[in-house]
Amino acid sequence: MINFLNIKKHCVEYQYKSGISNSMWAYCYCRDVQDRKEVRQYITEPYWAYQYCSLIKDRKQVAKNITSSVDALRYCLEIKDSKKIRQFIIRKEHIVRYNKFKSKQC
Repeated sequence: MINFLNIKKHCVEYQYKSGISNSMWAYCYCRDVQDRKEVRQYITEPYWAYQYCSLIKDRKQVAKNITSSVDALRYCLEIKDSKKIRQFIIRKEHIVRYNKFKSKQC
């Protein structure tokens, strides 16, 4: 069996030829092959971190990389309302949507 982790690690040009980012590659590897700690460290982009937490498993190590307003909003609404993640909800329309969501819960 081909060890894709070694291919990625030793062939830097692989990511440029394939046109995918390290985060997307690591997310797809964890989803399709095996969820491994050494691969999860490469999931650093907010969108792919949210996707990982949403579809694979909510892990603090990955969730800390959710730093965009829209992905932080989606995380807080759909997965877990975390104070650390909530601080990244900064766009006005996202704040309004979050506040509507919280007012309906009470």
